[in-house]
Amino acid sequence: MRDFLGRKSQLPLRKEPEKREDQLHQQETIYSFPLSKFQALLPVFSTFKPPPKEQSPPMEKHQYGFALSFSIVVSLGLASFLSCIAAELKRTKIKDIKLDGKLCYLPGSHAFGFGIAALVCLLIAQIIGNLIICMNSCSREERNDCKTRRPRITSILLSISWLSFGIAVILMSGAISMSRSQPYGKGWLDGECYLVKDGTYIGSAILVLITIGSTLGSAITTKRKSQTDKGQKIHAQVG
Repeated sequence: MRDFLGRKSQLPLRKEPEKREDQLHQQETIYSFPLSKFQALLPVFSTFKPPPKEQSPPMEKHQYGFALSFSIVVSLGLASFLSCIAAELKRTKIKDIKLDGKLCYLPGSHAFGFGIAALVCLLIAQIIGNLIICMNSCSREERNDCKTRRPRITSILLSISWLSFGIAVILMSGAISMSRSQPYGKGWLDGECYLVKDGTYIGSAILVLITIGSTLGSAITTKRKSQTDKGQKIHAQVG
């Protein structure tokens, strides 16, 4: 290197740009290593999925629904039975009749309200019980095979249930109607007063127990038949 007079300078040459390039190259190598490592891990993170949430199988949900419906039917049947007993205790007696010549008067009693409660509870219980039977005997996939899948004992119990239900409804309806107030000159029928016979509500209570018992028995037999059919299908598929 020469100075402004043309003489050679003994000063050392500056090599700072080369050092900076070396430093930049080192920095690039330093930062490029973990970056490449991170890029290599990207496919692993992209394919990672969180484990699915545990869900109860549909079989357990179906069992919970059956148990809940079963308990509702039992509760309604018990409420209907107790209402019939209360109506029998609160019904009108002969001593409650008031006469005015040929006219009669019979006041209303609390048996009317208890009879209505018994009839409503029995009706709801019968509907829910038959829905349980239909859901267990007729699957969504085999609607046309309902009659063949229903056991004979189920049909017998179901017939007893509906027969006793019809008789109970007739008895309770007549007794409820007679439990209302029967004013002078009108009575219950043709101006005459009528009393509910002894044991009418007791007989209705017994019919309620027969109805609920046969309905639940039919539902249980249908449930067992459905479970055995599903088990046979599973074994046939596995085999």
